[in-house]
Amino acid sequence: MSSGGDEHDREMGFVDLFHQLQIGLTVTRIADGRLRRVNTAACALIGRSEAELVGLDWREMIDPTQVDELNAAFSQQSWRRVGEAGRRVIRFLRPDGTVAHVLASGGIVTIDGDRCFLTQLQDITEYVSTHQQLQLVLDSTPVSVFLLDREGQVVASAGTARESPGNAAGSGLHEALGDEPAVLEMVRSAMGGQRVHSVVPSGRCWYDVHLVPVSAAGRTAVGGVVSDVTERERATAELLDRTARQTALANLAQYALEIGDELALWDLGISALTDQVNADRITVEPCPDGAAGRAGPDAEAGRDADAAPTLVRMPVGHTDEPVATVTVRRAAPGLTSDDVAFIRSVVAILGSAVLRIRMENAARFRSLHDPLTGLPNRVAILDHLRRSLAQGRPDTRRTGVLYIDLDGFKAVNDTLGHHAGDELLQAVAGRLRQLGRPTDLVGRLAGDEFAVLCEGVGGLEDLRAIGERVIHALTPPVRLRRLVSVGASIGIALAGPDLTDAEQVLDAADLAMYAAKRRGPGRCVAYDDTIRETVATHLAGVTELRQAVAAGRLVPLFQPIASSSGTVAAAEAVPCWPQPGGRLLGPEEIEPIAFEAGLSGDLDQWLVDSALRTLDAAPTPPPLGDAGEVDAPAGEHADDACRHLWIRISERGLGESALRDQIISHVRGSGPRHPRGPRLGVLIPDTMWQLDYRNVNTAIGDLAAAGVETRLDFTELGPIRAITKDNIPPGLGGIRLSDRHIHNLDDGDVGIAIIAGIVRFADLLHLAVAAQGVDTPAQLARIRALGCDLAQGAAVGPAALTPPW
Repeated sequence: MSSGGDEHDREMGFVDLFHQLQIGLTVTRIADGRLRRVNTAACALIGRSEAELVGLDWREMIDPTQVDELNAAFSQQSWRRVGEAGRRVIRFLRPDGTVAHVLASGGIVTIDGDRCFLTQLQDITEYVSTHQQLQLVLDSTPVSVFLLDREGQVVASAGTARESPGNAAGSGLHEALGDEPAVLEMVRSAMGGQRVHSVVPSGRCWYDVHLVPVSAAGRTAVGGVVSDVTERERATAELLDRTARQTALANLAQYALEIGDELALWDLGISALTDQVNADRITVEPCPDGAAGRAGPDAEAGRDADAAPTLVRMPVGHTDEPVATVTVRRAAPGLTSDDVAFIRSVVAILGSAVLRIRMENAARFRSLHDPLTGLPNRVAILDHLRRSLAQGRPDTRRTGVLYIDLDGFKAVNDTLGHHAGDELLQAVAGRLRQLGRPTDLVGRLAGDEFAVLCEGVGGLEDLRAIGERVIHALTPPVRLRRLVSVGASIGIALAGPDLTDAEQVLDAADLAMYAAKRRGPGRCVAYDDTIRETVATHLAGVTELRQAVAAGRLVPLFQPIASSSGTVAAAEAVPCWPQPGGRLLGPEEIEPIAFEAGLSGDLDQWLVDSALRTLDAAPTPPPLGDAGEVDAPAGEHADDACRHLWIRISERGLGESALRDQIISHVRGSGPRHPRGPRLGVLIPDTMWQLDYRNVNTAIGDLAAAGVETRLDFTELGPIRAITKDNIPPGLGGIRLSDRHIHNLDDGDVGIAIIAGIVRFADLLHLAVAAQGVDTPAQLARIRALGCDLAQGAAVGPAALTPPW
């Protein structure tokens, strides 16, 4: 009993321990395959109670697809010996439909004489799920995992990257990767114990390779993970390529905005296409001027019509009027759509830049050239002269300038009109171009003034020789509507220690030209010390005149004006400048200085103030018939006895409305103190009437309305012939001829006929005619015989410091 009791106690203890263990345990009879015992942990794992499980055939609990596999395992003789152990993964079907993955291990035991299988159950459901997910990743992504031994043999591999290095177990690494030295070097490093990683190409694919040294059976091996990153690398390469092209386009666009050289622009464009398209050949063919209607972008494919084009031809600029055609050739591979788009973008940038450069060059050319003759203008000549002077010369040769003024051009312009004058200037420009040396620069300064810039001349004699050739070249007549002749007055100046600035050299030649004109037509004069002293005297005169005007040191001088009967009927007040020694400078000397000094307006203001003061101080004439009264001439000009006081206002003065308003206000406010007292008259330069006759006519009308008589002061015959009934100023009282017209009377019948015609013309327009510069009795007799109303000059009487009343 004792022995049986001990056995019972041991069995009960075993049962208690069986149920208390947290490890799932089952006891299954081998004879019928039914469960004899199952502990609580096993019940929880399988999802059923102990009552449901005890006596249940184990085949009813597992995945039916696993029954045959387990039957075969249990039927093996090695499993039937007591104490033999085994291990299997069993899938239990739970009543809720879920599957429990269990690692079953155990062995054969004898309980109550029955051979049983004691099984330990371990839940590995989470591990199996993780493994399945990992396997799913391996099976669904281009990843290959492999193991290499020391000899470079692939011991094991798994994954879907079957084309990757290390793709098959048992393969030789050196045979598989003999043409991949980069991978072999990685394997050597990994065999040496280093972790290595790199992205390597293989054929047309790219792989991300990780190699890690591992220990297996005490020996070093290499584990590898390879991912197929071909798509990623292709996308990255495309992104880098597009980025590089975008950068190239941005750089080209930036340069295109700044560059001013068209050839350099084409070089940049070709360089951008060469770098980014890798073309076999790139050509740029300029289109001839006026080429229009050319075809648009063109592409030629290879033999296969569906293949990528091997040639692309695109017009640069507007399709209808391209400036050039760019042709890009690449045989293999053909040009892709991205290549064509890049070429199109480059061509668009080049087209815009070329048009900009050409527009800027055209604008620059227009700003530096005379539109009539096409010659460089004053700005261009001075710029070229500055650069020439800045360069300097190691030898004794220097830079000189010829300043050319045409003699007789104004006569042609006045006689044949401005169109003929333009044709004459173009003909002169052509002759100057032909006679100049290849290194000379011929330009037009203004009007009928030209310049020739000569570099590398030995001295003034070289310049003088060039000047003589110019005079000789301009001597033959020019065929316009008829043959016309012009000459040239030339001033020359040579750069040197006293003339180092471009403006100085040109001004010196200008001054020499005026000296040449004073000596007569067809002269060539060099700038020298005499002219320099004259200029210095002139500049000193400008300063002194400015001081004299400011200090009020000018005095009026009154020139008598006689009527046709010989009576002094009026006077002209002119400014005079007293000089040391008692000499007086008259208006012919003062006015040019005042003009250059910008004092014309101040001189006019002084003259108006002086004239108005003189009129206010004029004595009242005695009544008609009183003793001492000068009998007025009978007839049309009997009113000359009123004695006008004439003043000549410059162009600038007449343009000042304040000066006109002062005259009008004074006349209307005071008027003459006696009906027969002196009145103010205004002489207006003909040059201003030619330039702006509408405004001049308005000024004449305003003055006439206030009782101020006006006359046009003509220095040339052309403006007189330009008077018509449409442009004659309303209120104009008459005209005055200059001394040049009067001196023509000495030339014979032609001069007399001209004056007679003018007098008759003015008489028909009811205009009085006055003559200035009548210096001899013969001239005075002729103009009176021709019908001139008034005369002024030495033959009438000398000027005086007091008015003739």
